[in-house]
Amino acid sequence: MSQTIQIRERWRGRRALVRISGSILSGAAAGKLLRSVRAALARGIRDLTIDLAGLSSIDCGGIGALLLCLEDAARHGATLRVARSRGRIRSMLALSALLNHLERGGMARTGVERLARRDVPVLVSA
Repeated sequence: MSQTIQIRERWRGRRALVRISGSILSGAAAGKLLRSVRAALARGIRDLTIDLAGLSSIDCGGIGALLLCLEDAARHGATLRVARSRGRIRSMLALSALLNHLERGGMARTGVERLARRDVPVLVSA
């Protein structure tokens, strides 16, 4: 499976849209997303939307990268949300208990701590 993702960014004032496409979000690809979001926050972007419509699969590394992006945005006083998650991507985010937070654009600090101690069901097929 390829770990290559494509990231396209569009800015307007203090708002940005980041479109992700590719086959998996993990390892180096997760780092690429994180660098892109951190650069946008450093430029003063305060309203960031990550469009997942072109993403075909995501793993724990990708979900972790999205969570780090959400935390970085909160530290900068910015709002980060995901949009247009579909199918398996939406299911994985829902199983991780992050979908609502990512779509709304944030979570309270106690929410992050509570999620860190929560067991999440994992689907395994033989």
